[in-house]
Amino acid sequence: MFSFRDKKGDVASSQGVPMMPLREVVVFPHTPMSLIVGRPKSVAAVHRANATDKRIFLVAQKSGDRIDPRSDDIYQVGTVARIEQTLHLPDGNMKILVEGESRARIVRYLDNPACFDVELDVLEPDEPDVETQALVRTVRSTFERFVKLNKAVPPEMVLSVNTQESADRLADMLVSVLQFKLGERQELLEEVDVGARLERIYKALLTEIEFLQVEKKLKHRVKRERESTQR
Repeated sequence: MFSFRDKKGDVASSQGVPMMPLREVVVFPHTPMSLIVGRPKSVAAVHRANATDKRIFLVAQKSGDRIDPRSDDIYQVGTVARIEQTLHLPDGNMKILVEGESRARIVRYLDNPACFDVELDVLEPDEPDVETQALVRTVRSTFERFVKLNKAVPPEMVLSVNTQESADRLADMLVSVLQFKLGERQELLEEVDVGARLERIYKALLTEIEFLQVEKKLKHRVKRERESTQR
């Protein structure tokens, strides 16, 4: 029950999607996330989503400094998400648990003074070609090397990565693990080409592995020097 354009460009529904701008956060499809909601328009958007099909459009602000952003302050591409749980906090704010569903681009803003309402164009990924499928295998093996060096990532994450059959979902899953900056995360969200996303993730994994290996060597050297001075 949200307004989006189909492949022919026709409007499939006249009802807009309630939209919530996010500060310093980019939500990806297929990814759960908890969000604190306090701004009046955002609260209204959550209430409207909960009163319909629980879907809300989450999109990052270009600058987190804007308390009351306008359309020019908001990126065009965000994520349609489903609100799984809503909690009312003692301080008057709300905490919501959302699950990202699909990428979407804003087609136009609809007239609603209570909250942002938008018409969306859902961005569907292309079917992966042979090169992308090969890249999936490379990314999986590289991620295993990364996890062995990074103790902050739970080992069971390797099983999740290795059993994920969708290249699109795999790419979005791995973005949450790597230390991408806000602007880089937005670029990855806007990139519909799965192969291009996986290639960027692969390069980021190699960079992280190199950094972790240097860090490990440095720790071992410092440890040996301390042991030597204590003798």
